[in-house]
Amino acid sequence: MTDNAARELPGWQQVRAAVRLAPALAGSVSSPRARREMFRRLPTGGLLGVEDLAAGEMLLIRLRLLTEGPGPGELVAAPGLTVVAALPPDQACALVVRTLLTADAAPWASAAITGGTPDYTVVPEGARRLLNGLDPDEREAALLAAARRADPEGRAAAGERGEALVVQRAQEELQAAGRPDLARQVRQVSVVSDQLGYDVTAPTLDGRHTRRLEVKTAGSGLRVHLSRTEADVGASDPAWALVVCCGSETGEHLELAGWCRGVDLLPLLPIDRHARGRWADVVLALPSGLLRPGLPA
Repeated sequence: MTDNAARELPGWQQVRAAVRLAPALAGSVSSPRARREMFRRLPTGGLLGVEDLAAGEMLLIRLRLLTEGPGPGELVAAPGLTVVAALPPDQACALVVRTLLTADAAPWASAAITGGTPDYTVVPEGARRLLNGLDPDEREAALLAAARRADPEGRAAAGERGEALVVQRAQEELQAAGRPDLARQVRQVSVVSDQLGYDVTAPTLDGRHTRRLEVKTAGSGLRVHLSRTEADVGASDPAWALVVCCGSETGEHLELAGWCRGVDLLPLLPIDRHARGRWADVVLALPSGLLRPGLPA
């Protein structure tokens, strides 16, 4: 998405119209005639007109939440529309805005995060109007998501540096304990697969168990991305731990911020609100007191 495309982003009236339409269209196939009738009759408290709702429909199509149906002019609701429909309006609007900004991540998005800190001065006017309609936490999360989508190589490089640091610290810890044999068993398993739910394995100091460490490189405010797989593994495996490295996401210098268990994260995780919708990825702002120093023993 170029700067030109960014200026073509919808306004908040169109976002609200799309969210208002979601419950009426979710899980159905609709004809043009049925939709026109719906636009006339849908209660909106006088805040949205027929033209607004028609624009909202176009936004849902743009987001692929409505797709072309089998008959002429028919539209089919995609599963994601059910997710939007089930959310409270403010959360649904935030989800639509985040989806818009990350769908075709623009070059400006990566420049809008400097050392993990948002820089709204480089955000184009259209995107800035959308972001300004969100509460501060949602605004920063949406911008971070767009930045990561725009610069996957930078995010991957930062993650690799964090994992390398954790491998190094685990090896040093075992060597200091007089167990160079165990230090040689530390593995960066993410190079084999990134679908395990953890990145590094390391023996415990007594060599009786294996620690499974999911490593995250955090920027401003200890914000980390966590996948559903990582959260599920962490919740079920007592040997799993989240290890957070802190520093510039694009810089070379990182330090260990600390670690926590999967059960510590449970109160922070989203809840699946519908049988047809499951969250897949979340940005967590970790409370400062959550992390314990060093590595798990």
